[in-house]
Amino acid sequence: MFTLIKRPRIVEAAFNKIEWGFNYENYAVGDLFYVDILKADGSLLTTLIKNGSGTGRATFDVSHTLRTLFNEVMPYDPTRFMQKDDTAMKGYSIKAGFIKMVNRQQVKKHLYTSCNFYVLRAALPFDGSVTVADLTVNYDVPVQFLTDITPSQPSGNNLYLPVLFTAPNEVKVKINYVTEVQTISASIPSAGVYVFNVKPELQNKAHSNFTVWLEADNKVHTALREVYHICANVGETGGHQATGFGYSTVSFYDAEIKAEDIANPLAAANLVCENNGTGPGTYTATVTETVYCTNGVEGSSMATATRTSNISQTDAEQKARTAAIAMAQEGLVCTPPPTKYTATYTYTAYCPTGYSGQKTVNGYGESYYSQAEADQNAFNSAKTGAESGLVCTLNEQPKIFAGYTTYGHLSFNDANNDTFYPSALYTDDGTLESGKLTYTSPAGNYNLVRGFYKIDIGMVFEVGTDGRILNIYLASPGGQIQ
Repeated sequence: MFTLIKRPRIVEAAFNKIEWGFNYENYAVGDLFYVDILKADGSLLTTLIKNGSGTGRATFDVSHTLRTLFNEVMPYDPTRFMQKDDTAMKGYSIKAGFIKMVNRQQVKKHLYTSCNFYVLRAALPFDGSVTVADLTVNYDVPVQFLTDITPSQPSGNNLYLPVLFTAPNEVKVKINYVTEVQTISASIPSAGVYVFNVKPELQNKAHSNFTVWLEADNKVHTALREVYHICANVGETGGHQATGFGYSTVSFYDAEIKAEDIANPLAAANLVCENNGTGPGTYTATVTETVYCTNGVEGSSMATATRTSNISQTDAEQKARTAAIAMAQEGLVCTPPPTKYTATYTYTAYCPTGYSGQKTVNGYGESYYSQAEADQNAFNSAKTGAESGLVCTLNEQPKIFAGYTTYGHLSFNDANNDTFYPSALYTDDGTLESGKLTYTSPAGNYNLVRGFYKIDIGMVFEVGTDGRILNIYLASPGGQIQ
């Protein structure tokens, strides 16, 4: 059995010892005790590990670790009469157990869980003449102000008086200005350090001599209680201890009941039962489960758990599945997806001079870095697609020749401008031509058998495949036929 044998008060000073002690009946040489120190939000602050004594006991001083919680000091508002100083007192809890070597592997067993305890930014006399209990607001004892833990006062006229409360209460602050006593009521909603500014000007007073005292309306009873849960089914073994804190304005007994109401769920939730093989049947199941983030957030976590049951295989599987899901949830980290930038671009590629053809492509681009990069990717995609898909066709070009026609004639009669097309058109080398032919010889008059014609530079003849001239074009300004 693993049990708590020493614990601190519900509130302790951070710069004094804060000790937790445990006893393990089945302790063997090589076993290790451990304590997980958790922040108030449940996140792990650190883990302390140490060997036990020969009698199976170990004590941990957690004060050095808890001092790291005080990394800031709250600036007080000089215009407020009461304010809570969340930097003066911090909450924490612990989980404890042992680490044992099993088949050359370390097996960690969690066997104790505490409720939230508190640590105060203060250092008290080491001789024990003053304890945190002496500093706590009590119904029938004059309150002590925690002047030693206040930050530097911004002004000598601001008189900050911090007070420690371990439970909610209703209080009255009384300021005696010699000629009159002013009473101010205040409600304390939760445990913590509350600072009262008794600066006279804040109460529209001009006195330089006055005294202050605080009265609690209710007597608050507080209690810490441990409970121990054990596995109840035949053939199962295991236990878990937990500590709870309760307060009451009715009675100390009522505070104890409330403390147990806190401790019982902690012990029950952390109880792990193992089958010892002595029951009516031993069923073992190993289940792997994966959990995923939701609402479009990326992330997943997988865990495997093994559980036993002396009831049925189905019960073992259900226990293993429940444990695996809980373990996977603990390890799940959800990361919002990065911003995705998208863009489109339309690009048209054209053929070079002398060729016909064009290609238009719509490109798409995306980027997880910037919109500019997405725009560039879309442009590159469209340009590459258009250029790779472009098909160019060579434009039909007139054929240039410098020879004279030798067979067949082109005649322009001055009288009636009759035009005669020859039956065939040849160059000087006797080649029959067709298509568009550009005549480039110098202009001149040529007297032929059937008439005469004059050809200017740049005349284009469109000749059919049979050699007949179909059309005549002026290829350059000023060209003419006479």
